[in-house]
Amino acid sequence: MTNNFKQTLGVGTAKARNSPISWRTRLDIALNTAEGLEYLHTGCMPLIIHRDVKSSNILLFANMTATVADFGLSKEVVNENDSHVSTVVKGTAGYLDPEYYTRQNLTDKSDVFSFGIVLLELICGRQSIDTTLSDRMAWNIGEWVKPHLEAGAINNIIDKAMGDNYKLESIWKVAEIAVMSIQSFGVNRPTMRQVVSDLREAIETETSTQSYDGSSISMQSDPSFASTIARPTTATTMARNDNNNHHIPGSSPHVRYISSPSETDKLQTNFPSSSSPDIMDMPYVR
Repeated sequence: MTNNFKQTLGVGTAKARNSPISWRTRLDIALNTAEGLEYLHTGCMPLIIHRDVKSSNILLFANMTATVADFGLSKEVVNENDSHVSTVVKGTAGYLDPEYYTRQNLTDKSDVFSFGIVLLELICGRQSIDTTLSDRMAWNIGEWVKPHLEAGAINNIIDKAMGDNYKLESIWKVAEIAVMSIQSFGVNRPTMRQVVSDLREAIETETSTQSYDGSSISMQSDPSFASTIARPTTATTMARNDNNNHHIPGSSPHVRYISSPSETDKLQTNFPSSSSPDIMDMPYVR
């Protein structure tokens, strides 16, 4: 039995108040999802851009393991030397990369932007776009968090349903990742590999006693600021499957090529065939 993350988070419902998802579990969901996207971007040949990363396309199993789902809008980058794919803009409002929207050039950083919005949803417990708010400037979650983070007032945006069962330091770290991921220009955003590394650091912070000296986040789109957030890591070891064109990571990523329960009609659309056993056996990509 699976639910998507948006349903499980239950924004604005009694479920969100009575059975909130803990911060530690949210961190695991974020890492699972990031690892799945990292696999699509670096573990597949050709690489795959999901193009519709959002909370409702993240499936959760009973043990709260998260998987990336619904590849109906995904695109393959056939030539590894191409920096982008020129294509008609498709996606979901609230998660759509503004650079992709204006230039119609799809890149892996478009997925990074969308994932950054998901991270903000994890922190704030609200939808990416909330038109019920009286302040129109607060409708978009990215615009809503900016003044609070710049002022160092992160408590103003944290989901109250979580109570106080978290370390503020780890939430700051995830907020940093989210902020860098939603920069206006893709060149200033981290790669999914960098995001995975940073999320692991956030989990280490949550489970350790180390202190954190950050008090605010600058929202400027500045490469030098980007470099302070993106912490490059050693490349993941890849194993080559000689039977086909796909590279398989040394560890199982969080992706499986099936559609979400509500999107079964999109099964096997614009992504590798289910007949590829190396893809179907990967337990964390849906």
